[in-house]
Amino acid sequence: KVTTQLEMKKIYNVVIVGAGPAGSSAAYDLATAGARVLIVDKACFPREKPCGGGLTVKTLKALRFDVSDIVCQVCDHISLSNNFHQIIKDKASGPLSYMTIRRDFDQFCLDQALKAGAEFAVMNITDINFKMADRVVLISEDATEIEASFVVAADGSKSRLRHLMMPDDKPLYAFAVEGKAAFPKDYDPHCLTVDFFVMPHGYGWIFPKKDHVNIGIGSFKARKEKGKKISKASLLEYCQKKLGHKEIYDMIGYPLAGGGDRNKMSQGRVLFVGDAAG
Repeated sequence: KVTTQLEMKKIYNVVIVGAGPAGSSAAYDLATAGARVLIVDKACFPREKPCGGGLTVKTLKALRFDVSDIVCQVCDHISLSNNFHQIIKDKASGPLSYMTIRRDFDQFCLDQALKAGAEFAVMNITDINFKMADRVVLISEDATEIEASFVVAADGSKSRLRHLMMPDDKPLYAFAVEGKAAFPKDYDPHCLTVDFFVMPHGYGWIFPKKDHVNIGIGSFKARKEKGKKISKASLLEYCQKKLGHKEIYDMIGYPLAGGGDRNKMSQGRVLFVGDAAG
């Protein structure tokens, strides 16, 4: 159900900020248990999301619903290297990763939450009153107020709610640049590739999809080190090394959350999940 502004005068058991997989999965569980749940996100869905889109076996076991309809490739081969050296290739006895397109995966997860009874609204949350003993009030860009007994902050690595509630917090970030490339003729469609340390304190990856590969590089060092830094030029160089060309499209850079074991996971009636948790 898509909720209108007038309906938001109701008080929800839980409001979830962010409709990515973490937020939608939480909404699904809560709605299935009978809670009155509202999901809000600043974006309309479906929407593009930069991500390799690989789901581990552990992830599929954790999800409460079947995602096989949106899996576009299953990988049971892996190639690992230490900066292109000490290459190890192996075949697992079963699937290592299930590849998806994040646009499709995120929409699918949101759809499951809505089918379970959660509500959804497109809304940009800009402020929060979290110091009351019995509820939380979220304020949107257009001054709409939403009351909830609890809030789940699933608003990504650059969590607005974390910044509002803990302005002095200094989360650990990694940075990545990724893009898409045509499927190489000689590339194993069931092999995922990870090359550690092709970037200082980072790695490169190639994830095969149905009709293209997702290729990217990431690092916990944003500044230049050992003559390299995260950039589109560095990604093109990695593509040339791995695929023999520099023909990448839909290149985009984005932050990745890190340091989850040292980040504060909750405050008052607000719980941080997914990339918002680190």
